[in-house]
Amino acid sequence: MKKWQKLGLGLLTMAAVTSLAACGNASSKGGGDDFLYVFNGKGEIADPLKKVVEEYGKENNIKVKTYTLSVGTTNGNEVQTTEFSSKTPPTIFSSGTLTNWGPDSGDYMQDINKIDNAKLKKLADEIPAAQRLTAKNGENFGLPYNIEGYGYQVDKNVLKDLFEGDTDALLADLKAEPDYTSWQTFVKAVDAYIKDGTVSPVTVNGHTYTFAAEKKGLAKELNGVFVESGAELWTY
Repeated sequence: MKKWQKLGLGLLTMAAVTSLAACGNASSKGGGDDFLYVFNGKGEIADPLKKVVEEYGKENNIKVKTYTLSVGTTNGNEVQTTEFSSKTPPTIFSSGTLTNWGPDSGDYMQDINKIDNAKLKKLADEIPAAQRLTAKNGENFGLPYNIEGYGYQVDKNVLKDLFEGDTDALLADLKAEPDYTSWQTFVKAVDAYIKDGTVSPVTVNGHTYTFAAEKKGLAKELNGVFVESGAELWTY
């Protein structure tokens, strides 16, 4: 148990939202020796995580292993299920949900509230409630270690064909707009212009912008506000 507790302390500094959870059986066994196996679902941090795990192995004179899913992997749950069924299942694994691994789906996760490491429990208690992996009885099943950022990409050339005036300023205001309702109003106005040619002023971040009087250039080719990146199957 202490092995994964100490590793969790180091990994917590990486960030937040996807969590590291420990199996209820805290350490895997390999050939009779202590063996730490970390299953990582975030390919973006593969190298630094592997370095941390290897350093921990050297410091404690134990065998270690990391396995990381490739960025964009769509069958991560299948791979993870296979690893759990192996002779040396993961000691620590990453998850953003209790589905498949939580108390109602096989009970693979150790409740941090029930461990005997006071420092780790203190860290876990300081994590905002919205970022915890918890169930109906107030359990705490993981330490957050990764931040996911979601947003939109804008084609600046299309924006220039949609609006009159300074579209660089418009782009800056779109990034700075703090009110989601204003963002929704903007999207609806753009959609109406694309579909019906409706020309109207729109306010973004306190500044007013006007659509081009007539569709031109790339604006003529549009049939909607949003499009998925076809080559990136993981986007939505």
